Amino acid sequence: MLEIGKKAIQVVGISTITSNDIAHHELSKLWERFFNSPIKEQLDNIIDPGIFEVFSDYENGFKGKYRATIGYAVSYPCLIPEGLSLVSIPVGKYKAFKAQSSAPQDIVATWQSIWAADASLNRNFVADFELYYDNEASIYIGHN
Repeated sequence: MLEIGKKAIQVVGISTITSNDIAHHELSKLWERFFNSPIKEQLDNIIDPGIFEVFSDYENGFKGKYRATIGYAVSYPCLIPEGLSLVSIPVGKYKAFKAQSSAPQDIVATWQSIWAADASLNRNFVADFELYYDNEASIYIGHN
């Protein structure tokens, strides 16, 4: 199991640039691409069985565009297969929110509770991510 926040995590997968006003549509398409692509088979250096969805490169917090990447944590990012991209989850503080399940409605409900508490979280908008293991999911929010 990875130690969240203690060491940078390199994730290789597929990415898109989106914003919250179109995210639902764009992220649905990205997940569909992920499940229909042989990404796992292209990586020989996966270090964790979980699937990551990383949100990074925020332009203006939650109000602007950001990059979403779905993929796997790898031990070394030097050999990135064509068509895939690399994102780093930096060392830092992350607050974890456990979803009821990995079902989309439970993920959305968890995000809604995060947005409701947004002002008190002191988010840094460097990297946030969802981590999926089988039917379990957690959302990690980077904060100061």
